[in-house]
Amino acid sequence: MNIEAFAAKKLETEAKLRGVPIVIRALTSMELKRCAEAFVRPRAPMIADPTKGMLAASIPDEQNEVYRNGKAEWNANTAAAQAVLAAGLDMGDPAVAKDAAWLAKAVEKLRHTLAADEIIRIVSVADRLAMLSLSEEDAKKGLSSTSPASPLTGSTEPPTSPSDTAC
Repeated sequence: MNIEAFAAKKLETEAKLRGVPIVIRALTSMELKRCAEAFVRPRAPMIADPTKGMLAASIPDEQNEVYRNGKAEWNANTAAAQAVLAAGLDMGDPAVAKDAAWLAKAVEKLRHTLAADEIIRIVSVADRLAMLSLSEEDAKKGLSSTSPASPLTGSTEPPTSPSDTAC
């Protein structure tokens, strides 16, 4: 099967965010990579392994407060970048090149505009669309009992109307 056959199939749904209709789509793996790489991911400082003694190799201190705050910020920025791309958002000039600098500005603007839960809901809808695409046979049957429930409705049914995916 030719990979291009998958490109023709749209994985999107309509939703409402603050009463405004938007189209949310599943992101490609390269778009997800772009979102993750748009911001510098923090690294935990290294410390001696407290369970191994003085000569132990260093391990990451993932409990370090500065690291944890940086990781939370990176997670929030990455989620906002995914929301920007999944909802096709722009900053008033859709003709502008959407490079890494543009994405960083769009993320900052989005995070100043929407609540964190609204951003997470957009990302959740996009993720759910991607998950549903993996098994259309199950979707036609009403989905298997092992399908993930929607983070928005708790349902394992695919979204059928904009109200099913309200943000």
